[in-house]
Amino acid sequence: MRCSHLNEGHFEKFAHGGAPVIQGAPKGPRSPTASQPVFFNPMQKNDIAFGGLSLPGVPVNLALATLRILAGAGMALGHGWLKLPVSEKFVEGVGDMGFPLPIVFAWAAALSEFLGGILVAVGFLTRPAAFFVMCTMMVAAFLRHSEGSFLDREGSLLYGAVFLLFTVIGASRLSIDALIRKK
Repeated sequence: MRCSHLNEGHFEKFAHGGAPVIQGAPKGPRSPTASQPVFFNPMQKNDIAFGGLSLPGVPVNLALATLRILAGAGMALGHGWLKLPVSEKFVEGVGDMGFPLPIVFAWAAALSEFLGGILVAVGFLTRPAAFFVMCTMMVAAFLRHSEGSFLDREGSLLYGAVFLLFTVIGASRLSIDALIRKK
């Protein structure tokens, strides 16, 4: 059972906290109890790759799709594309941050930004792609720009926060992941 059941209005409130809980949730070792209200069930095997919350309403899904497309395309075309193929200067910078095998990590960062951005933009394998881009942005914010001002880190932090959102919630209903999830 997925979060789409929240859209149908099938939830109840517990007297102790008033948190909505899905009615008819499956019983078992990982199922919710009266003392553990949940908003969605534990992940199924395909949820990591193609999962996501099924949020109600067209405006919410349009807003998330717009954010996902703009952030993914901005990352791929504005950052990742510019790093491919990786330059000696970029590899040297990765090595200066203390990474072993700087050529491997330089390629990983560039491909994470480019391919990860494209995957997030189209909404395919959104969660894993967003996770890798988020990790790359945290490295940029807290290692690469560690001696700079907040303004030097701001872009990395904002992109990191957006990709954290898509790591957690998935791509929304307007995505390839949602089409795969329906099958």
